[in-house]
Amino acid sequence: MIKLLALDVDGTLIGADFTVSPRTRAAIAAAQAQGVGVSLVTGRNWATTRPYVQELGLNAPQVVFNGAVVALDGNGKTLYARALEWAIVEALIAIARRHELFLELHTMEHCFIERVGPESAFQQTKLGDDQVLTNFDALDRSARILKAQFVLPSESQRPLLAHATEALSGTAVLSWGVSTGFPGWFANVMLPGEDKDTGLKVALAHLGLGWGDVLAVGDSPSDLTFVSKAGLGFVMGNAPEDVRLQAPNVAPSVQNDGLAQVIEEHVLRG
Repeated sequence: MIKLLALDVDGTLIGADFTVSPRTRAAIAAAQAQGVGVSLVTGRNWATTRPYVQELGLNAPQVVFNGAVVALDGNGKTLYARALEWAIVEALIAIARRHELFLELHTMEHCFIERVGPESAFQQTKLGDDQVLTNFDALDRSARILKAQFVLPSESQRPLLAHATEALSGTAVLSWGVSTGFPGWFANVMLPGEDKDTGLKVALAHLGLGWGDVLAVGDSPSDLTFVSKAGLGFVMGNAPEDVRLQAPNVAPSVQNDGLAQVIEEHVLRG
């Protein structure tokens, strides 16, 4: 019996218009009315996840920052949080500047950027008024950077970044994601052994649930970590082909309310 829905946000819960469709909203509400919890499992920061938590009335732990933070409730009280060491952050800043890559540094409430461009324009549309333009050298070194993210509009930048970050091996890893409406890739920089699956594991322990109690849905490479462990896991039809090929099951696309269809079939009628 499914007791928790673990749902990615971009490309799963929402599409290119960044809104939850009426059918998806109704399916989630009906599942919650049956006592099923709902945890969003996302690379987004808390400030840009919270509106969806509040809109949908979710009261289970929420996994944000790609697993680096587990928020206990809609108020953002943290059950778990792990920040990057500033030595790692400094190295990432140097890489971004050397290779002219777009880098975001996230605290619990803000996203700091050092330049504007098409990457920041997309993120502005996606995330709202969350970006703070600043020289990274001016940031308070006592600030807790919970996630660093490279936004790469070109496929050719992936191997470049992978090569540039080889020196960080053992201290940080790249977790790759996609977003509907953006042609490129998002590279979350995480501490070793930390990803969406480890964040969700913290949430499950808090709830007293196991992986077999979970229906998980996502669309990115980073989602496979928890989708593949869930009792019932789906990857969206709009996911990259290599992600779909590794999926336990494939749902219809977000444009066709694939998430709602999965919930209707396997929770509401299951």
